[in-house]
Amino acid sequence: MSEPIITKRCNTCNEIKPTCNFRKNRNKCKSCDSIYAAKYAQTEQGKKSRKQGYQKWQRSEKGKRVSAKHNKRWSSTERGREFNRKRALALYHKNKKINPQMIKARAAVSNAIQTKKLNRSSEYKCVICHSKQAQQYHHVDYDRPFLVFPLCRICHIYVHTL
Repeated sequence: MSEPIITKRCNTCNEIKPTCNFRKNRNKCKSCDSIYAAKYAQTEQGKKSRKQGYQKWQRSEKGKRVSAKHNKRWSSTERGREFNRKRALALYHKNKKINPQMIKARAAVSNAIQTKKLNRSSEYKCVICHSKQAQQYHHVDYDRPFLVFPLCRICHIYVHTL
């Protein structure tokens, strides 16, 4: 003998449906709930709420991992490489107008590395945390282009926030 099907009435469409068509602790059936959610998502409050939820997820550990994985995969595509090239070129031209000494100092360090007059930053440890391998050089003064310190990326960001 089969067991009886438990039903429930939807408060929105007033239809009697099996409880499997309802979410837990809800009085709307799944179809009415999804219609309501779609309408809510189109409102300003819904858009704001979704954006806040996404930003919160991006700050979480899982969000950071997934975003990094996605960005790495996307950057390896032709569109991603082209986008990054254009963005880097635009940033270069912006900085060239705002701070030409910075561009000259970076070029001087880059040329010194290529001509082996200066070692790559990756050959040193970070001078702040001493625990990581340095990835970048930090210019203390752009007028003195070879006065640089090897820093890891995190410490370099931290130095620029001071």
